[in-house]
Amino acid sequence: MAQTVPSRILVVCTANRGRSPIGEALLRRKLAERGLGDAIVVESAGLSTFELGRAGQAPGPKIQQLAMAHGLDIADHRATPFDAARFDEFALIVVMEAWQELALLEVFPRPRRSVFTMRNLAGRSGDPTTQDVVGMPMSGLEAYFNEADACLDEALAAGPLAELVAAVRAGRGEIVADNAAAGDDRPLVSAFDAAGEPALELLGGKCLNL
Repeated sequence: MAQTVPSRILVVCTANRGRSPIGEALLRRKLAERGLGDAIVVESAGLSTFELGRAGQAPGPKIQQLAMAHGLDIADHRATPFDAARFDEFALIVVMEAWQELALLEVFPRPRRSVFTMRNLAGRSGDPTTQDVVGMPMSGLEAYFNEADACLDEALAAGPLAELVAAVRAGRGEIVADNAAAGDDRPLVSAFDAAGEPALELLGGKCLNL
């Protein structure tokens, strides 16, 4: 009997020590609650993990405290750099900031868009960036968790993530419709002007671990 290969989702932030480990664990739990824990594998990585000297490091104590307060165990997580060679393994890549989305869309163009900020994935308008949580007090970390929790619920209800879930349930393991066919008229790149210089630096290969 042929073995079913699980679909994969990658959650990305800058160093992979705060936002993306929480997002990874939270999305993994939500998928497991829907009976998809084995069918969709969730991982996380950081676009600038090497450059910031964070590779192999554990999340900070406050991040682990936040996770534990919400029933998530990320104690064994270690910061992992984004691996460009694995890009095509992921059916969907969820980033936190607009410049991260722009960089990946530019460096890895696809006929079907598969990279979204978490806010855009949820279909939210306005600022697409979820700010970094480095140095935030627990109240700020709680605000991030609440945002991630709500965004992922919204994304699972409608949009590309919901389409992937439907495709996996149907045994296809891929998103069937592209954004245009699904009625998604959001622009491919949203509000990136203010992040132009960081994006160009990334596109130069300095922060993508290419």
